[in-house]
Amino acid sequence: MIKLEIKPSFINSCLFELKNKDSNWELIFIKDANKFLNDKGGIWKLKKVDFSIAEKIILLSSQIINKKEEKILGLDGVSSKLMFKNESIKFWCPKKNSKELELVSLFLKLMENFKDANCINYMELLSQYFFDIIPIKEFNEEVFRLKVFGGLTNRDFDILLKKIKNLKTKKFAILDMSNFLSTGSILNKCFIELKDNKNIKILVNKASFNYLTSIGFNKIQMEKL
Repeated sequence: MIKLEIKPSFINSCLFELKNKDSNWELIFIKDANKFLNDKGGIWKLKKVDFSIAEKIILLSSQIINKKEEKILGLDGVSSKLMFKNESIKFWCPKKNSKELELVSLFLKLMENFKDANCINYMELLSQYFFDIIPIKEFNEEVFRLKVFGGLTNRDFDILLKKIKNLKTKKFAILDMSNFLSTGSILNKCFIELKDNKNIKILVNKASFNYLTSIGFNKIQMEKL
């Protein structure tokens, strides 16, 4: 069995378990509860893991354990603990192109098999701890949906403004902020573009509701999830 425990600074901790069962590899993913985020956690199971991915995880785990180089210093970021063959090793904020980051990437890839919103939202937030991603997605659904998630920073200003201006051209659309955490004040200008726009419905969580009301949005425009 291989276990990878991940403890981000500001969101739920989680545990990946990869084990051999009846000649197949099975993944169990456990997201811890988080009272501060009002999140009860959850458990997901993937009964049949792609064998090639399982092989890569086994190889990387062996290589990382054998290095015996613990990297556990840090105050703001993410710590991880790998457990394999009765041994364990801790590492902090794995660097680009490292075996540790490759291992995390493989586990996250397996999580793409789960399609429920609870799991997807957590993976969006967790990915921001490991990768330099733009926390903005577009969905060409029956009603066009623009999703912004996690923590947005000043570097996201240009692309966010562009996406929001495009959203304004829609006859009816959704701004999905149901997985929002925070944003820099310089991005206020982007969101204010949608203030009092009756053609835009905004899906909010507690954090985005508080943020939008603080910059003058009307509660009528928002729908809490």
